Amino acid sequence: IGRIITVMSPKGGAGKTMTTANVALQLAMWGEPDRVVVVDADLQFGDVCIAMQVDPVHTIVEASRELDELDEELLESLLTTHASGMKILAAPLEPSLADEVSTQAVVRVLGLLKRMFDYIIVDTAPFLDEPVLSILERSDDVLLVVDMDLPSVKNAKLALDTLKLIKYPFERMKLVLNRVNSKARLDIGELERSLELEVQAAISSDKLVPRAVNEGEPAVSLYPRSRVAKDLRGVAMLVVDEEVTPNAAVSDGQRKWFK
Repeated sequence: IGRIITVMSPKGGAGKTMTTANVALQLAMWGEPDRVVVVDADLQFGDVCIAMQVDPVHTIVEASRELDELDEELLESLLTTHASGMKILAAPLEPSLADEVSTQAVVRVLGLLKRMFDYIIVDTAPFLDEPVLSILERSDDVLLVVDMDLPSVKNAKLALDTLKLIKYPFERMKLVLNRVNSKARLDIGELERSLELEVQAAISSDKLVPRAVNEGEPAVSLYPRSRVAKDLRGVAMLVVDEEVTPNAAVSDGQRKWFK
């Protein structure tokens, strides 16, 4: 049974899709690519296919339309294959189609994928609506991506307060800081106290990231020796299943970013 890893950020532009693409590709590179699938559940403005440079024929809309007949075989036929061999379930191709994807369809899709893959990495919309909450409920790990600016921290705090009200299990939540550099002037200790979460990984600010995004290839494969690729491997280490990808442990001294 696969692990559902959800990448969330309550503020757009915080680096959520970039994190999704890099973590998914790194897990594929460490293990068996065909055991990894990315679900683009940002139903109105999903960018996973652009970030991964794939051109989907089918999307999650068809899965929702065929809900009564949906089984592993049909779902497999709706997936797009990335150059690495991993699979992608694309978001609707236009925002107006998002309404066709019910929460029930999202839940059913995740249930089937859990039986079909080792890792299911889910990119989400930057808000807490019913589909996002139902995805969070079923996630084994949640990577909360927070940018190093006050609006991003404020939105993260509001989202965490909401999750607290519904008694969400915070041990699944892993705080990932993006665009960390000396110019941000945000005190990390203060940020941790405010969010009541410890920072578990950080991604440095690097001009290679927008370059990789525009190339349509994640930084972990385009610039594997860069600092930012190393940081992103550290994020992937937070969710790696040692039994599935035992060679991941030998990557590089990950957890020392804070020293």
